Amino acid sequence: MIREQGPKRERPAPLPGIRLLYCDDDLVVADKDAGLLSDPGRDKLEGTLLDLIEIELGYEVLPVHRLERWTSGVTIVARHEQARSFLERQFQEQQVGELYLAIVSGAPPAAATIDLPLRAMKARGSVDVRTQMICLERFARHAMVACRTNGANQTQVREHLAAAGFTLLGDAANSGERELLLSSIKRGYRSKSERPERPLISRQALHCARLEIKLPASDLPQAFEAPQAADFALALKMLRKYSA
Repeated sequence: MIREQGPKRERPAPLPGIRLLYCDDDLVVADKDAGLLSDPGRDKLEGTLLDLIEIELGYEVLPVHRLERWTSGVTIVARHEQARSFLERQFQEQQVGELYLAIVSGAPPAAATIDLPLRAMKARGSVDVRTQMICLERFARHAMVACRTNGANQTQVREHLAAAGFTLLGDAANSGERELLLSSIKRGYRSKSERPERPLISRQALHCARLEIKLPASDLPQAFEAPQAADFALALKMLRKYSA
């Protein structure tokens, strides 16, 4: 079933953006900016990922994979109910492969498996969730880690990292650092302006870099990737330069 194309809606402004990665008769895959809501939820007035995709393509889409507002990266929506059911079932049965990149505080081990119940899933009686963490780079007070999950919950990586003692940079909900300033990592930093220092990154430093899921048309898995968001990449660049 394919929805008929309707009139294009006017773009709300200002909004974070999206980049379309893939589109077929069943689904759309996009690279979402941090700051953009995945779907309206209780706030019906603010623009969302769904709005921008509908504006770009001219037809309605249905939410499937919900990244948290301040997480960037790969996300997927369905074009019709049959496709949504097919895709959502894979998330519910934890058959989806997700790879997140994160900047955390502390010195995590080379590798670890975090197997702890999540608040949201415990309330629904499902607690079998695991995050496989690999440390990719270490800095003076921070590290970049890769986290593999099976698509259990949108808060999984953030909650598991906090529970393991390696809170996401910018994760205010779990008492993490609210932002990364150049002055906090560069010795002898001197401001070139009288204006307040602008953070290198001021949101939770979490990026969904890869999503692997079976497509409805073929019933075969396909992987989609999104490059690091600009603020995430800038924070890494400065950490490598001044905090190695």
